[in-house]
Amino acid sequence: MGVGQTRSVDPDNPKDVFDTRTPAQSPIEFNATKLNMVNKMRKQPAFSIPSSLIFSSVRVSHHHGWVILFLTILVLMISGRADAQADRKKVKNSCVECHKQSTGNPEVDRHYFQWEDSWHAAKHVTCDKCHGGKPDETLPAVAHADILESEGKKTASYYLKMDTKCGQCHSEEYVDFSMSSHYRFLEEGEGPSCITCHNPKTGHTLSVQEIVASCVNCHNEKLKGYEHIPRVARLLLDTLSYADFFVQWAQEFIFLKGKATKEKAWARSKLVDAEIELFKSKKQWHLFNLNDTEAHIKKAIEFALEAKKLVD
Repeated sequence: MGVGQTRSVDPDNPKDVFDTRTPAQSPIEFNATKLNMVNKMRKQPAFSIPSSLIFSSVRVSHHHGWVILFLTILVLMISGRADAQADRKKVKNSCVECHKQSTGNPEVDRHYFQWEDSWHAAKHVTCDKCHGGKPDETLPAVAHADILESEGKKTASYYLKMDTKCGQCHSEEYVDFSMSSHYRFLEEGEGPSCITCHNPKTGHTLSVQEIVASCVNCHNEKLKGYEHIPRVARLLLDTLSYADFFVQWAQEFIFLKGKATKEKAWARSKLVDAEIELFKSKKQWHLFNLNDTEAHIKKAIEFALEAKKLVD
C-alpha cells in the first residue's frame, strides 16, 4: 500500500479493529474504540477473545507507564522514610515503661497519669527531660541516679534547676522570667518558679484561683506595702482572659462579615495589632511588670473594638 493510502476496515473483523487506526483518530480515541469492541465481544459467549488482544486494548503509552512507575517508587520511598522515623520515636524509655505500672506511691502514680494525657507526652517530653536520670537503664537504682529529686528536700536550688529545664523548650518565657524581681528572690532562697503558675506534668497554666493562692504565700500582711498584689494579679489575669476571648470573637465576627472590602482589610490589620498587644502583655506578665501588663491588655481590647466598628 502506498504512502497516504488507506484500506477499508471490516468492523466485524477484530484484527482490523485492533490493529488499524485511521489518521484522523488520536491514540486515546483509538483505544476507546478498542475497549468498546472488547465489551461488545464479551457479550458474545461463542466468541473467544485472545489474551494478547485484551492486553493490547488496555495498554497505556510507554511514556505514561514510566511516569506511573516513578511515582509509585517515590511514594514507597517517602512512606518508608516516615515509617523509619516513627520507629525511632517508638524507642522505649525506661522511665515511661516502668511508671506505666503502679509504684505503690499514689502521688507518683497520679503524676504519671497526668503526664500521659498531656501535650508534654504528645511532644515526647518524657520524665528524664525535666527530672534527669538515665532513661536507657532498666534497673531503678541506676535509672534514678542523678535525678533532681535525689538532692532530697526541694530547695530554691531545685526550682532554679527545674526552671532551667523548662527554658530548654520555653526559651523566651524563661529569659523574661529570669530578668524579673521574682527570679531574683528565688535566687536568694525564696520566690516563685515556673511551676508556681504552670503544671509541670500537663504543661497547662494553672487557674486564676490557684495562681492567686500562691501569690498570697508571700504577699500578705508580713510583706508591708505589697498586700494588695494578689487582688491586682487576679484582676489582670481575669482581664487578660477576657481580652483573649474578645479578640478571638472579633476575628470570627469579621470573618463572617460578607465579601472582602477595604474596611474588612483595615479591620484585619487592627486585629493583628490586638494580637501583638496580647503577646506583649504576656511578656510583661512573665517580667512581673503589672502596670505594663495592664496597659497592653487595654490596647488589645481597644484595637479589637476598632476592628469590629470598621465592619459594623
